[in-house]
Amino acid sequence: MNLFYGNIQNCPTVNSIAPDYNIFNFSSLSELYPNIGLIPPNNLGALNEYDFDVKYSHYLIDNDMIFIRFMNIILSLYSNRSVYLIIDTNDSWSMMLVESLMKFILARYGISGYFVNSSEDIEYQEIFNADQTNFAPGYGVQNLINDKERYLYLYNKQEILTGNRREDYDD
Repeated sequence: MNLFYGNIQNCPTVNSIAPDYNIFNFSSLSELYPNIGLIPPNNLGALNEYDFDVKYSHYLIDNDMIFIRFMNIILSLYSNRSVYLIIDTNDSWSMMLVESLMKFILARYGISGYFVNSSEDIEYQEIFNADQTNFAPGYGVQNLINDKERYLYLYNKQEILTGNRREDYDD
């Protein structure tokens, strides 16, 4: 499992590098892949980079619907699938957001995200850094456990509220 981000031209399925990727559109104008929906409506009142990182992490964790979307990335990694986030590399706002997201994932789970300049970057990462892609022992695994529990609670709550209950939950 690896976490990558880059433009659509270096996307693994576009280049047929690997079929076992979950690909999400983070900020690209392309509609080929599902939009992950993690872009805040504004700069969250941040005054500097550190302040933005803190506020963006709160945006991801404090908003239940955003948290559910965010967990799509984490659960893909937990399922041992690599993730590629498609971004608009020409947009500084997009780059700032994805870099903040990568810092958050690294701090919370111990998983590094890698910027892809070319398809060779993906191949290199998969060959030479395969042993550095697990959740960090201790804090990373504990945060994963806690976040999975919260995700399941919120997901089931959402299904009940919208009337989309599965039959195995019926009385």
